Amino acid sequence: MSDEFGPFPSPIDRLIVQSNNISLERDMFTCQQYTVSKAYSKTTGDRLIVLQPARKSFLSKPNNYTNFIIKCTKLTCPFLLPIVSYTDEEPLMIISDYLKQGSLRDNLKTRNNLSGAQKTIIAISIANAMLYCHHRNVFMPSLTPDIIYITPRGNAKISVIEMFQRPLPPWSAPEIRSINDATTKSDVFLLGFILYELFTGDSPFGNMSDDEIRQNIKDKKRPSVSRLEPQNLSHLIQKCWSHQSENRPTIEEIVRTLESGDVVFPNTDMNEVDYFISKLENRRRKKNMMKTSPTKNQPNAYLHVFMDYNNPTFFSDLVRIEDILDTEDHYQFYYICANHFKAGTPIKVVIAVLEAIRVVLENTIDYTAFNRSNILKLLPYDDEQFDREIFDILNCVFCNSPKSITTDQARVLELLIKRNPSKTIILFAYYCKHLEQISDPWPIIQILIDNVKLFYHSRSGAEYVSTLFFLCFNYQNFYKKNDDIIRQIFCTFLHSEDAGAAKAAYRAVFTLLDPKYQLPFPQIISDVGDTDLSECAISLLLKITNFPVNKLLIDTLLMLSGVRPDAYLLLLRCADTMDGSSILSMDTNWMSSGALTDAECLKLLMVTLKNLQVRKQITSSPLLPNLLNSVLKNDDSQVLICIAKTMQCLNVTRDFLNVLAENSFFKKLLSTIKICSDDIVKSFLIDVISIVSKESYNQEFLTFIDPLMEYLKGSERLMKSSFSALVYLSFHDECAKKMKEKNISDALKKLPSTVIPSDQVQTIISNIQ
Repeated sequence: MSDEFGPFPSPIDRLIVQSNNISLERDMFTCQQYTVSKAYSKTTGDRLIVLQPARKSFLSKPNNYTNFIIKCTKLTCPFLLPIVSYTDEEPLMIISDYLKQGSLRDNLKTRNNLSGAQKTIIAISIANAMLYCHHRNVFMPSLTPDIIYITPRGNAKISVIEMFQRPLPPWSAPEIRSINDATTKSDVFLLGFILYELFTGDSPFGNMSDDEIRQNIKDKKRPSVSRLEPQNLSHLIQKCWSHQSENRPTIEEIVRTLESGDVVFPNTDMNEVDYFISKLENRRRKKNMMKTSPTKNQPNAYLHVFMDYNNPTFFSDLVRIEDILDTEDHYQFYYICANHFKAGTPIKVVIAVLEAIRVVLENTIDYTAFNRSNILKLLPYDDEQFDREIFDILNCVFCNSPKSITTDQARVLELLIKRNPSKTIILFAYYCKHLEQISDPWPIIQILIDNVKLFYHSRSGAEYVSTLFFLCFNYQNFYKKNDDIIRQIFCTFLHSEDAGAAKAAYRAVFTLLDPKYQLPFPQIISDVGDTDLSECAISLLLKITNFPVNKLLIDTLLMLSGVRPDAYLLLLRCADTMDGSSILSMDTNWMSSGALTDAECLKLLMVTLKNLQVRKQITSSPLLPNLLNSVLKNDDSQVLICIAKTMQCLNVTRDFLNVLAENSFFKKLLSTIKICSDDIVKSFLIDVISIVSKESYNQEFLTFIDPLMEYLKGSERLMKSSFSALVYLSFHDECAKKMKEKNISDALKKLPSTVIPSDQVQTIISNIQ
């Protein structure tokens, strides 16, 4: 702690936080003395309001800062938004919660959807907060809708840190010149304007400047409310605005008027208001009970009812514990509750006490009293019939105060894992999200690793793996320390019969994959065909450089590739291996199964043919000609180019050419060449003629000679391809004879020697003679 600002008196030093845990978002209000900003906690993600004093402001002086913190923490009214933390060194920050429902100003201006009952309850809340402060000689000179926040339950809380620090609003009471002039009656004057804004939804004085508003106040001019209904509400507002302070009502009178129902806002549902007031009265009744000094053996008087479960109001008071228990009495309450966990206590008593503890914890921000009472160690863990209530309590603790969990709870956690791993893993998930708040969380985390078998055989495997993955991904030191065992755990869960757990394991392995993983490939290959796990298994295999390829994998991928692009991509990867190409060449039914499009089959064929050892077997497939014929119908230029490249890889023989001819391949090839308008694609297809004709002869070749001679007059690329094909055809007697009949020599003499070498021209001339 900084010497300059400390030491802070206990117990407020427990509220100290580090400024680097707070992330500022945007300024809400700025002046020379300080800035009020929206922020959030990096450790909990909670939304916050942060007040930062300027360097040379009043609050920046150590004594003033300390006294301000102490002053604020002493205000514990339920209708005040308290300080939740602060920093004790630069940059100075005083922090309270930001309620997501926004300020009263937000609700009136942007949404304005408050019901009449809500407005009445908000007015009662503000009046009670003012009453509480006035009884402690604390005033609210800066009270405006901007510092009043709406709670999830619909009542209001006034921000303590803004209540003292915001400048005076221009519609302050006429007798006020500075914050130090504030009195109970000047606060009532401001309350009148709060009621006015709740009543009308409008800002006082509209768009007037601050100086104009101050002059209006001085001249006894107020916003008009005389025509507003109900009249008793407008009369109350006018009385609050009395120019002479002694003519204004007291805050006690205002509270009585509002709570009695004499003054309500239009369209108020009195059932909602009556319920709210009944809770206030319960709190007051308890407050008015005689109290003695609290000690371990003699608690406050109203707590005596909880010491004897035979007391007639024992159970009913436990049910409404939230309304009657004060924060300062939490320790005494926990101490009393612990005495009911002894042997012989009726089950219904223990359950009722546990339920009451949960309710208190759900509405508690500060767990100091809970931790000091040691009640967490005294809960009846050994009796399974209380598991539901105990887990509810632990959920509150793990979620809101993970620092309360120490290594002493290790035995308890292991016991709970055995009885209910599903609920226990939820506790660990909460715990893992708040590790930054805990000095040494790893002994507790080690329990997760030590009990992997229990989680594996439970229904919570997915949550277990996800929690472990969260730790590994976000805490690299933890992963490096336990990497070997964690790799084994993730690989083990790949075998899980729980699809959710296996999916979580796949995600973890995919993200953390390194060469040290010993992956269970038979399981992964099997999962490729699993409806739930197929996508995960395929994604993982695509990320791996080398993996075993077998017939099961190929068959599964062939079945999926027609509808799954990732499966087809993996199939191509498999075809590019020795094992994969061999499997595909042994059974070529995939060429005509219909699972793949012709273009996909052709691409797969090209990849498979990279393996020289399978080319002969592929070429002999009776399904190949049909595939080639079918693909020739495609007008996609890329597909047609692939045909040419595929033909280069085939083992062309006379028998193969005969099969192609029987299947009208050459006729379709010639037809495609003639209708093709792209010279590049046309030249690739002409290259097919060169490929087949240099290996063997078929009488269908005679049909190519006329168009090829015509293409000699085309572009340079087309000329070269056509001439090359004619060279190979000229080695076959029947073709040479036809070329001679067509007087090809004349056409050859016209070819430019810069494009077609003369020695190759001479080759054709020699062949035809």
